Amino acid sequence: MLCSLLLSLLFGLFVGADDLYFHYTRIQNAIAAIDMTGMLADDVQACAREAFKTQAVGFSTTLGQKGANGQIHCNFVIQAKGFEARRDNQSAFYLLDLRSNKEQCEKHTENVYELLQEASRCPAERNDCRELADLKERCESTDVEVDEHSCTPKSPERVLPPRVPGGFQYTKSFGKDIGVFKLNDKGDKTEKGILKQCQQHGNSWPITIENERQNDDLVGLINEKEGAIISYRITKQQGRKRRGLLVSRANSWPPSVNAYRSVSELASLSNTDRQEETLVAVINWPGNKGDWVKVSAERAYTPYVGNIACMMDPERLGL
Repeated sequence: MLCSLLLSLLFGLFVGADDLYFHYTRIQNAIAAIDMTGMLADDVQACAREAFKTQAVGFSTTLGQKGANGQIHCNFVIQAKGFEARRDNQSAFYLLDLRSNKEQCEKHTENVYELLQEASRCPAERNDCRELADLKERCESTDVEVDEHSCTPKSPERVLPPRVPGGFQYTKSFGKDIGVFKLNDKGDKTEKGILKQCQQHGNSWPITIENERQNDDLVGLINEKEGAIISYRITKQQGRKRRGLLVSRANSWPPSVNAYRSVSELASLSNTDRQEETLVAVINWPGNKGDWVKVSAERAYTPYVGNIACMMDPERLGL
């Protein structure tokens, strides 16, 4: 009862005329992110409060992984593609929950479909509410057969060779088709506009990196002296406070969605990038192969980056 009370006090936030109870509940599966950002926080409750402020539909933490000051790493899902099975037991995912009569302990996981049923009560002017409604629509879609409780696509009984769209290749470390594409300089050149460019390539989404093997496999697709934008943004607030995620490549990569260095450790293409909301690119530069750099939307189009890395679920033949 004590942990339920603590979570009720620390997670809960009442919003709007209907006194909607905004809190985050740990779920059994992973949230596939298209757009995300992150920070260090003192505990899970602090992650939840920051997720609410940024209107994130969910967030993840890495169990047992802490920063130099004992803080935990929070990844905030600003835009979600859907749900997928967790590939490890080291990451914990939390989804926006509007149920006012449900209290639960931190280690408990919930039926995702049950949480999504409250989406219609959420005010549409909030980003997290719109994302929750979209997740509910995808879960109920008849296009893909999903597990009725977790909303994850059901695994095929027979795994057949993937049919890979042009520009992509199936990569075992990701379990998905991945590709690196030149940025389209005729579209929206804002940070969010760049991240949406993957939709021009088979309706894919920007790549997320969970471990060093994936990082190395991606670098192998990037031309030398170039880089590729990935699914991660550093907000202006995080840039000023110089807070971010994780450790340098000299340490092991935790299995969290988008393992990456702290903001203070990330290299920058210019000093002005430090004052802007920035993107993150994986680079294949001589002497810096596989490193991550901060880059503004404008400088993402320079020859030193110039690409975006995208991923999509593999299409199986004969299913």
